[in-house]
Amino acid sequence: KLNKSLYKDENDGANEELDVFYVAAGDKIELETSEIDAAKLLGWNTFNQFKKRCFSVWKICLQKDKTKWNEGTCNCPEFLKCYMCKHVLGVAL
Repeated sequence: KLNKSLYKDENDGANEELDVFYVAAGDKIELETSEIDAAKLLGWNTFNQFKKRCFSVWKICLQKDKTKWNEGTCNCPEFLKCYMCKHVLGVAL
């Protein structure tokens, strides 16, 4: 609904079977490359760093085989509770 920018990580060589996407969390529309880089670090020294890094960018991973879209993952709280979220559905569409 918010017409957010979706960033595909073309350099993610960790798994050749996955497409990795990043989108801003909340009402924010655009992401900066520094925010994506911080999300990739998955490290923090304080609780405030944890909150900022874990809840400002959603990382969506989908199988390159488009018929397996329902095996996609996201790091948002909704996905972690229900194993499906609007981010996975939206990117799959």
